[in-house]
Amino acid sequence: WRSYTLIGEVNDGNSYHAFSGVAGHAGLFSNAVNLKSLLNLLIHRGVHDGKRYLESETVELFWNSHEKPLGWQKSENPSGAIFSHSGFTGTFVAGIPKEKLAVVLLTNRQNNGLKTDGYYEDMTLLEQELLQTLTSGFSTPTECN
Repeated sequence: WRSYTLIGEVNDGNSYHAFSGVAGHAGLFSNAVNLKSLLNLLIHRGVHDGKRYLESETVELFWNSHEKPLGWQKSENPSGAIFSHSGFTGTFVAGIPKEKLAVVLLTNRQNNGLKTDGYYEDMTLLEQELLQTLTSGFSTPTECN
């Protein structure tokens, strides 16, 4: 439907055709700096750059009200709780509150087209390896028997 490399445009057909651009159903549209600010706001329980934007109880609702927190995936590793979200185009953001760590990965897996099986590259392994690498220095390894 578009045959050029997208720069600064929504890569979602529904948003493009139905709404002429950005629409809330298709996720966050931002840059790395602003996504990091959002993650830091959540990691610091509603405070960013010394100013409170959200009550800490509101932030807790994002993470703890449901099996799948509001808008986030939730997991655990030796560094503690991790909240994350991946995007269709190959984006990934994660926060590790215990370590005060925000991770923003902006890629475009669609630039290379579909694989021979008709699907885009699966980013899950890259996301897992990224988190494992970043958090491996935070905890003391334990011996496995």
